[in-house]
Amino acid sequence: ICIEYLCDEDWRHTTLHPVEYKDAIPTIYLVKRIEEELAKSMYSKSPEWRGESEWRLTSIINSSFPLPVNFAANSKIQMRGALQSVIFGISTPEELVQTFLTRLSSAKPTLKFKRVVQDIVTFERKLIELDSTNVMA
Repeated sequence: ICIEYLCDEDWRHTTLHPVEYKDAIPTIYLVKRIEEELAKSMYSKSPEWRGESEWRLTSIINSSFPLPVNFAANSKIQMRGALQSVIFGISTPEELVQTFLTRLSSAKPTLKFKRVVQDIVTFERKLIELDSTNVMA
């Protein structure tokens, strides 16, 4: 599942960066907590995912669980109104798609739902928008 956001110029001042697709994924040493190595690993994926053209936004949270009640309101990164769509991958189980559609459609009527499908003739993957008439069974 992928979450799609609408980004404006304000996002350029965050930790939003494109993912690097490479064979050697950085090693993370949790005990040493080398933040540079941790950051590299968060923006890295293996080459077979290159078609996603993914960007990631990261933030280090200096808090322990349970998170404070005002955590979302006081977050350094505010994304109000930025959520555009939920994109389901080609292997997402249909029952999960239905659960998202049922729970989120009424709560956020402007939210779009999309799904990656594969053309049965060309095997090309494409993105389609879902509604109640084209949700797959």
